[in-house]
Amino acid sequence: MIFSISGYCFDELTDWDEMIRFLREELAEFEQRLEDAIRRDSIPALAQQAEDLIGRLELTKTELLRLEGAIQAQDNRIMQDGELLNDAELPGEVIAKQDELRSEMFSAEKDFIDLKYGVYDFLSGLLKL
Repeated sequence: MIFSISGYCFDELTDWDEMIRFLREELAEFEQRLEDAIRRDSIPALAQQAEDLIGRLELTKTELLRLEGAIQAQDNRIMQDGELLNDAELPGEVIAKQDELRSEMFSAEKDFIDLKYGVYDFLSGLLKL
């Protein structure tokens, strides 16, 4: 089996890009649900909790947009004229940036999961009222 560092990086970047698209769709759905809850509920404390969660959703969306740009920039670093660079041509900073992006994606996915369950907890609490 032939293994290429640039090929692995490219595959990883593609996976992350797809993950970000999925997460952004989920965030839009959560935002809609929370906005619906605000419109239906006249209890100020609950509306404030929903608005706080929407604020966290906005911050998460901003972070995902930043990551999306960083992924595209990294993709451009490992490609030249539509072809992946040979491993020997990959600058060390490309590998370091890939490691940094991997860590940032891990954090973003963990933060998303925490936020997702925070939204679920809030919405399920509305059912108990």
